[in-house]
Amino acid sequence: MRLFPIVLAAASLLLPVPSDAAGTRPSTRDRLVADGYSTVAGPTFSIHVKLMEAKPRNFGDDKILYVWDAQITDNKTGKRLPSHGRLESSLSDMHMPIRWQFRDVNGDGFVDYRYDKGEAGSPYWWTWLWQPERKHGGFTFSPKYSGVK
Repeated sequence: MRLFPIVLAAASLLLPVPSDAAGTRPSTRDRLVADGYSTVAGPTFSIHVKLMEAKPRNFGDDKILYVWDAQITDNKTGKRLPSHGRLESSLSDMHMPIRWQFRDVNGDGFVDYRYDKGEAGSPYWWTWLWQPERKHGGFTFSPKYSGVK
């Protein structure tokens, strides 16, 4: 009788483990899309944005400040890349590809990104540079490459 629990435990190790329909856990990218994020695809990574809040600005005008959650995922793996989070803009359509640029802004051979903050009536770009020398990579804000350019 003592052998029965051991045989039963060993047999349970051979049974298939239930998983999702694809047989793997959904990627971060898939989970963001399922949570209502819009995707703007770049050549090596994608930006996912979701409107979190729209509130009046306190500058004496009638413009609205839009607060977005922005996440970045690698196109090959679907995994989240370090950077971003809260993004502010005076534009309500940050989910549109026209609001984003993916290119090597500083000439270091890595794809960077810029987004149109929507100030001053014409595109006002905020630029984020890929920094591979950081421990886990990541993007950092660059005032040098930002502005009306």
